[in-house]
Amino acid sequence: MNKHLHILIIEDEQIHQEYLLRFLERQGLQADVAGSLQEAVEALITALTQNRPYGLLLLDIMLPDGTGHDLLEQLRNDARLSTYKFNNCRIIMITGMDDLKHIAGAFAEECDAYLTKPVNEAQLVELLHKFHIL
Repeated sequence: MNKHLHILIIEDEQIHQEYLLRFLERQGLQADVAGSLQEAVEALITALTQNRPYGLLLLDIMLPDGTGHDLLEQLRNDARLSTYKFNNCRIIMITGMDDLKHIAGAFAEECDAYLTKPVNEAQLVELLHKFHIL
Protein backbone atom coordinates (compact mmCIF):
# COMPACT_ATOMS: atom_id res chain seq x y z
CA MET A 1 0.00 0.00 0.00
CA ASN A 2 1.22 3.46 -0.86
CA LYS A 3 -0.04 5.57 2.07
CA HIS A 4 2.20 8.46 1.01
CA LEU A 5 0.65 8.76 -2.44
CA HIS A 6 -0.94 12.17 -2.96
CA ILE A 7 -4.51 11.91 -4.22
CA LEU A 8 -6.71 14.67 -5.61
CA ILE A 9 -10.49 14.30 -5.85
CA ILE A 10 -11.86 16.68 -8.49
CA GLU A 11 -15.59 16.73 -7.86
CA ASP A 12 -18.02 19.62 -7.44
CA GLU A 13 -20.81 17.85 -5.56
CA GLN A 14 -20.16 17.80 -1.83
CA ILE A 15 -21.96 14.50 -1.24
CA HIS A 16 -19.66 12.77 -3.74
CA GLN A 17 -16.59 14.52 -2.31
CA GLU A 18 -17.42 13.26 1.18
CA TYR A 19 -18.25 9.76 -0.06
CA LEU A 20 -14.89 9.43 -1.85
CA LEU A 21 -12.98 10.91 1.09
CA ARG A 22 -14.58 8.40 3.50
CA PHE A 23 -13.99 5.53 1.08
CA LEU A 24 -10.30 6.42 0.77
CA GLU A 25 -9.95 6.84 4.54
CA ARG A 26 -11.34 3.31 5.02
CA GLN A 27 -8.55 2.15 2.71
CA GLY A 28 -5.95 3.99 4.80
CA LEU A 29 -5.54 6.78 2.23
CA GLN A 30 -6.02 10.54 2.36
CA ALA A 31 -6.94 12.98 -0.37
CA ASP A 32 -7.28 16.65 -1.18
CA VAL A 33 -10.42 17.97 -2.85
CA ALA A 34 -10.94 20.45 -5.66
CA GLY A 35 -14.49 21.51 -6.48
CA SER A 36 -13.79 23.07 -9.87
CA LEU A 37 -11.45 22.94 -12.83
CA GLN A 38 -9.66 26.09 -11.65
CA GLU A 39 -9.19 24.71 -8.12
CA ALA A 40 -7.83 21.49 -9.63
CA VAL A 41 -5.30 23.30 -11.81
CA GLU A 42 -4.18 25.41 -8.84
CA ALA A 43 -3.84 22.31 -6.62
CA LEU A 44 -1.89 20.43 -9.30
CA ILE A 45 0.53 23.31 -9.85
CA THR A 46 0.96 23.91 -6.11
CA ALA A 47 1.70 20.23 -5.53
CA LEU A 48 4.38 20.33 -8.22
CA THR A 49 6.01 23.46 -6.79
CA GLN A 50 6.07 21.81 -3.35
CA ASN A 51 7.66 18.70 -4.90
CA ARG A 52 4.73 16.47 -3.91
CA PRO A 53 2.88 15.79 -7.16
CA TYR A 54 -0.35 13.86 -7.13
CA GLY A 55 -0.14 10.20 -8.07
CA LEU A 56 -3.87 9.67 -8.47
CA LEU A 57 -6.66 11.90 -9.73
CA LEU A 58 -10.31 10.94 -9.22
CA LEU A 59 -11.90 13.15 -11.84
CA ASP A 60 -15.53 14.03 -12.48
CA ILE A 61 -16.52 15.07 -16.00
CA MET A 62 -19.05 17.79 -15.25
CA LEU A 63 -17.54 20.67 -13.27
CA PRO A 64 -18.94 24.19 -12.78
CA ASP A 65 -16.22 25.89 -14.85
CA GLY A 66 -15.33 23.23 -17.39
CA THR A 67 -15.09 19.49 -17.78
CA GLY A 68 -12.82 16.63 -16.84
CA HIS A 69 -12.07 16.39 -20.56
CA ASP A 70 -10.74 19.96 -20.41
CA LEU A 71 -8.43 19.00 -17.55
CA LEU A 72 -7.14 15.95 -19.41
CA GLU A 73 -6.34 18.21 -22.36
CA GLN A 74 -4.52 20.65 -20.07
CA LEU A 75 -2.47 17.81 -18.59
CA ARG A 76 -1.28 17.00 -22.11
CA ASN A 77 -0.77 20.52 -23.42
CA ASP A 78 0.01 22.90 -20.52
CA ALA A 79 3.76 22.92 -19.87
CA ARG A 80 3.11 23.57 -16.16
CA LEU A 81 1.05 20.36 -15.89
CA SER A 82 2.55 18.01 -18.46
CA THR A 83 4.84 16.57 -15.77
CA TYR A 84 1.82 14.60 -14.53
CA LYS A 85 1.69 12.60 -17.75
CA PHE A 86 5.33 11.60 -17.35
CA ASN A 87 5.28 10.81 -13.62
CA ASN A 88 2.90 7.87 -13.84
CA CYS A 89 -0.04 9.81 -12.40
CA ARG A 90 -3.14 7.62 -12.67
CA ILE A 91 -6.43 9.20 -13.66
CA ILE A 92 -9.74 7.56 -12.87
CA MET A 93 -12.80 9.27 -14.30
CA ILE A 94 -15.72 8.96 -11.89
CA THR A 95 -18.89 10.36 -13.40
CA GLY A 96 -22.57 9.93 -14.01
CA MET A 97 -21.96 10.10 -17.77
CA ASP A 98 -22.16 6.54 -19.07
CA ASP A 99 -22.59 7.13 -22.80
CA LEU A 100 -20.01 5.82 -25.25
CA LYS A 101 -19.08 9.32 -26.45
CA HIS A 102 -17.81 10.35 -23.00
CA ILE A 103 -16.21 7.00 -22.24
CA ALA A 104 -14.35 6.85 -25.58
CA GLY A 105 -13.37 10.51 -25.25
CA ALA A 106 -11.92 9.99 -21.79
CA PHE A 107 -9.78 7.08 -22.92
CA ALA A 108 -8.72 8.96 -26.05
CA GLU A 109 -7.56 11.74 -23.71
CA GLU A 110 -5.50 9.19 -21.78
CA CYS A 111 -7.43 8.51 -18.61
CA ASP A 112 -6.52 5.17 -17.02
CA ALA A 113 -9.99 4.01 -15.98
CA TYR A 114 -13.63 5.09 -16.11
CA LEU A 115 -16.23 4.42 -13.43
CA THR A 116 -19.83 5.54 -13.35
CA LYS A 117 -21.72 6.87 -10.35
CA PRO A 118 -22.82 5.49 -8.04
CA VAL A 119 -19.32 4.11 -7.60
CA ASN A 120 -19.04 0.37 -7.26
CA GLU A 121 -16.57 0.14 -4.35
CA ALA A 122 -15.35 -3.30 -5.38
CA GLN A 123 -14.43 -1.96 -8.83
CA LEU A 124 -12.62 1.01 -7.32
CA VAL A 125 -10.70 -1.24 -4.92
CA GLU A 126 -9.77 -3.48 -7.86
CA LEU A 127 -8.41 -0.47 -9.76
CA LEU A 128 -6.45 0.74 -6.74
CA HIS A 129 -4.85 -2.70 -6.50
CA LYS A 130 -4.19 -2.79 -10.24
CA PHE A 131 -2.42 0.58 -10.00
CA HIS A 132 -0.44 -0.60 -6.93
CA ILE A 133 -2.06 2.00 -4.69
CA LEU A 134 -3.45 -0.61 -2.30
